[in-house]
Amino acid sequence: MIGFSLVEILKIVFYGNDTIAYYGANYLVIATYASLIIFLVKDFNFKLLFKQFKLHLVVLLFFNAYIIYVLNQMIMQDAQLSVYSLDFIIEVAYNVLILLVLSLSLIHYLYHETKQGLLLFLASVCIVFSEMVQVAYLFISSAYLLQMAYTALIGIGFYFLYIYIKIKYESSQKKLKSFSFIQ
Repeated sequence: MIGFSLVEILKIVFYGNDTIAYYGANYLVIATYASLIIFLVKDFNFKLLFKQFKLHLVVLLFFNAYIIYVLNQMIMQDAQLSVYSLDFIIEVAYNVLILLVLSLSLIHYLYHETKQGLLLFLASVCIVFSEMVQVAYLFISSAYLLQMAYTALIGIGFYFLYIYIKIKYESSQKKLKSFSFIQ
C-alpha cells in the first residue's frame, strides 16, 4: 500500500513533468508488485506446490500468456509507442507483474486456504482488474466510466488489503499476548 500511495504522491508532485511522473511512477509500481510477488512466494514449498497444483499452474500459464497478448495488442494501438522501446518494455513488465500477482495470489489462497489468503486474492483481483481498466482508459478510450471503474476497483482492492493487514496484525497481537502470558 505504501508503494501505491507513493506513486499517487509522485503523480501530484510531478504533475507538470510527465516524463518524471511516468517513469518514476512505473518503476515504483513495478518495484511494489515485485515485492508483493516475493511476499506471496516466500512461504511456498515449491516441490509440494508443483506436485499439488500442476494442472492449476499450467492453466494459469496459458491464461496469463493469452492475457498478456491481449494487453500488448491494446498497448500497441498507441501510435506513439514503438515496439521494443523503453516505454514498451516498461508496459510489458508492468503487465507481466500484475498477472503474476493475480496468479500467485490465487495459488497462495489455494495453498493455504485461509480467510487472509482469500482477502489477499480478492484484493489482488480488484487491483489487477483496475490496472486492466486503466490500460483500456489510457490506450483505447478515455471514457469517464472507465476512470470511475478504475477508481472503484482500486479502492475496493485497498479495502481488502486493509482488512487483510488488520486481521494479520490482530492475530500477531494475540500470539504475542499468549506468548507473554505463558512466561
